[in-house]
Amino acid sequence: MRTKGCTKCVISSIVICTSVFTVGVILLVMGFIKYNSEPPPPPYMWSVDLCSTGKFNWVSDDNTNEVCRPMVEQTFQVSYQILGESIPYEPVVYVTDKVEGEIRISHIVSGRMIYSVGGTLSSMEKEPYAIGGGQLVNVYRNGSLDQTEGDYITETCTNLETGCKYEPARSLHEYHLSSQTVHMEEIPGDGSEITVQLKLWTNSTRITFPDVFIEYRVAGRGPVQDTGLILLIIGGLMADTMPAALFFLLQRYYYRQPQPANEDMAALAIINLIAQSYSQGVPVYVMMPLNTLNNNNEITDYQQTYQQLSYLKQNSQVAGIMMDVWWGLIEQTPQQYNWTGYQSLFQMVSQIGLDIKVTLSFHQCGGNVGDQCDIPLPPWVINYGQSNPDIFYTDQSGNRDQEYLSSGIDNEALFGGRTGIQLYSDFMTSFREQFNSMIPSVIKEIQVGLGPAGEMRYPSYQLAYWTFPGVGEFQCYDKYLLAQLAEAATASGNSDWGYAGPNNAGTYNSYPSQTQFFTSGGYNNYESQYGQFFLTWYANTLITHGDQILGNASYIFGGSGVALAAKVSGIHWWYGDPSHAAELTAGYKNDQGQAYNVISDMFKKHNVSFDFTCLEMTDDEQPSYCECRPQELVAQTKQSAQQAGIGYSGENALPRYDQGAYSEIETESTLYFLIDGFSYLRLSSDLLSSSNFPLFQQFVSTMKSLSG
Repeated sequence: MRTKGCTKCVISSIVICTSVFTVGVILLVMGFIKYNSEPPPPPYMWSVDLCSTGKFNWVSDDNTNEVCRPMVEQTFQVSYQILGESIPYEPVVYVTDKVEGEIRISHIVSGRMIYSVGGTLSSMEKEPYAIGGGQLVNVYRNGSLDQTEGDYITETCTNLETGCKYEPARSLHEYHLSSQTVHMEEIPGDGSEITVQLKLWTNSTRITFPDVFIEYRVAGRGPVQDTGLILLIIGGLMADTMPAALFFLLQRYYYRQPQPANEDMAALAIINLIAQSYSQGVPVYVMMPLNTLNNNNEITDYQQTYQQLSYLKQNSQVAGIMMDVWWGLIEQTPQQYNWTGYQSLFQMVSQIGLDIKVTLSFHQCGGNVGDQCDIPLPPWVINYGQSNPDIFYTDQSGNRDQEYLSSGIDNEALFGGRTGIQLYSDFMTSFREQFNSMIPSVIKEIQVGLGPAGEMRYPSYQLAYWTFPGVGEFQCYDKYLLAQLAEAATASGNSDWGYAGPNNAGTYNSYPSQTQFFTSGGYNNYESQYGQFFLTWYANTLITHGDQILGNASYIFGGSGVALAAKVSGIHWWYGDPSHAAELTAGYKNDQGQAYNVISDMFKKHNVSFDFTCLEMTDDEQPSYCECRPQELVAQTKQSAQQAGIGYSGENALPRYDQGAYSEIETESTLYFLIDGFSYLRLSSDLLSSSNFPLFQQFVSTMKSLSG
């Protein structure tokens, strides 16, 4: 039944809806104009000069033609006028067919490296057709099959199966170095430069000299087009929803029982979603307390956890939480997995609207700095260790570390026919099956634990015996690792090296200068033939351990869409000492500056990101007598990850609430490139206090706005 309407309300509604509709149409027109006002520029290409190093072998020429050295660099200037359109470009390489080798391209702006990508041609994505000027074309030598000189020609190819009208004399192959792009808005007025390193070879006797071209290809929209697209979406929403909104309001004013509608809220939600999707910066995750779940596999304090997470969500821009998933809680009985506590927690987090990063923690909780929990390894593992304590890492004095299983048993079928590697794989498989519905919508990343504290290292600095800044001790004295050491020593022709680790490396709390092994010129020191043999074997054993576990993780979680990561410890003390002693005992052979390159290359095999600690630390905060270099260490690990072409995320090693720590994290997050994410240590009542939380809110906001 009709009733008298509110005339003023009706007029106001018509005016408002009409105005919003008109603005929407204007935005649509503006968006259309902007989206089409920035046509993509043509690709820019350089021809690489080559230098012959022997029969059918070449490197990039250094432009002097006086000497031909392996992997010399060739630099090309990129003018601002050519690449100044603020368009993202992708580096592409064209190389003559039947040529193999490796190539690396580095883009440098004002002395700062934007990125460095490359690898072997066989490992890159390969296309037999070149993309140029927006057309699909085939690039051929204009001549007979045995011709080696002459210009290339392009013809639009309409039949990719039979080819075009020209016979391919020496067709080019197109290689995609990386999905990474360079945004030309970063190019200063005086331009920039790219550096090319390559080493090529062939088995074809027809190729005297190959052709190599470097192309910067348009790889996406520019900022003007992005703005146009946003205007199109928002304008479309405004124009589409206003007629429905007006109808709803008129119905509300003229009928007793109006039908409820939520068009305005829906439009606002969609607009917010659009705005969020265009945000940049570094997402911040907050680590949960170690005792979030108790030893009964239940949430310790459900109400407090819910309140704290809700407060985080409502009062900051944190992306989500990071949570340890403890092996010792889940698999109390072999191959029987109880996920009830984590199901309850993850459902809570999802309802609040936060994302989750998980750490599959195959180590015990307790015994590390800041640990406030006591969750040992599964009881059946501990029980087996009582009769066979060699399943645990062991130091030179025979002390057993029950924090994590020794890598020496990775392939030993000791647990009901299962090897150490199979224990971890079965656990990961059960996790995938249990939480598959939340991957990757809620569970965005899985960090795979590879050692003590979840870090890929040996337990060289156990708090029961060690105090800062001792060098720590080698952990290779269980019978399984000693057997592997003896085998490696025999294979090297020096069986006497295989009985034990160095006997002159001091103890947990020694300084390098107090030992012969970590002192330059010392007897059988780290630089000696024996020292290099042992350190290489020790580090490679750790790499092999990580390689096997991550290989299985990549298989188990492959195709799920979840990101994989692994954590490396920030051992910054004695980094300034030539021996890098504390890193060596942990398994990082950095005495020659290559430890993190080797680790990054292994991570690359399995598409695993590099997670690193101590981003909050500065050199001048540390005692001068222990050669601490946390800033140099972070820089080295970021460069290693960048060279390997893998992701990189960071953490703070110790709880910090001060502006100095936050500023250092922000600085390190943009060094060389923008990191993928940051995990803050850790959620607590101290963090949420009125004296600390405002600074944290600002920190999260700043991280979210960073650009690399």
